[in-house]
Amino acid sequence: MEIILLERIKRLGNVGDFVNVKDGYARNYLLIRKKAMRVTPENKAKFEAQKELIQKDNAEKKVVALQHFEKITDKTFVVIRQAGDDGRLYGSVSNKDIAGILISNFNISIPLENILIHGKIKEIGFHHITVELHAEVEAKIRIVVSRSQEEAKNELKKEKEKEELNLKKETEGKKSNAGAKGKKDKAEAESSMANAADAEPELRLEEELEEGLEDIGE
Repeated sequence: MEIILLERIKRLGNVGDFVNVKDGYARNYLLIRKKAMRVTPENKAKFEAQKELIQKDNAEKKVVALQHFEKITDKTFVVIRQAGDDGRLYGSVSNKDIAGILISNFNISIPLENILIHGKIKEIGFHHITVELHAEVEAKIRIVVSRSQEEAKNELKKEKEKEELNLKKETEGKKSNAGAKGKKDKAEAESSMANAADAEPELRLEEELEEGLEDIGE
C-alpha cells in the first residue's frame, strides 16, 4: 500500500514522504494511529492544504519528547518480583510494566511498541531498556529487578561500585595512552634533534667543499 507519512517514522521516512508498506502494517498501525494516510488524489490535496499545520504539530511533539527525555534518561527503577534461588522470576517484567512505571512516576504515556526490551525480562538483576519518545528522541533507562527493597539496594550498590571501577579503568587507560603518546612524541622529537645534529656536519662539509671549489676556481 502506498501512503503519505504524517510524521517522521524511524527507518521509513519523513513527513510528506510517499512510501510503500505492507497492507497489514499500514492498516493495523500507521493508519489507525493517524501516522499516515493512503495515497489518493483527495488525500494528496488534503495533505498539501494542511502541510504547514502537520509540520508544526510534529515539531511540537518533538519538543514534548525532549522534555520527557530530560525527565527519564539514565534513570533507574526498582521492580519487585518473586523469584527462585537461581534468580529466575516466577513471572516476568514486560513493556507493559515499564509503561506503568513511566505513567505512575512521570505521567508519561508511551505506546507499548515504543518500549524496547527485546522480549520479557525473566530474571533478577539490571536490565537496560530503550524508550522511543519520538522518531528522533530515544531515552535509555534501566530497571533493577529484585525480590525485595533490601536486595535492590544491594544490587544498586554493587552496580555503582562496578561503574566506578570501570570508570577508574577507563581513566587509567586514557592516562596510559596519553603517557605512551607523550613518550612517543618525546622520542620522535629527540630523534628529530639527533637527525638535525647529524645533518649539521654534513651541511658544514658541503659548505666547506663549495668554498674549496671556489678557491680552486680563483
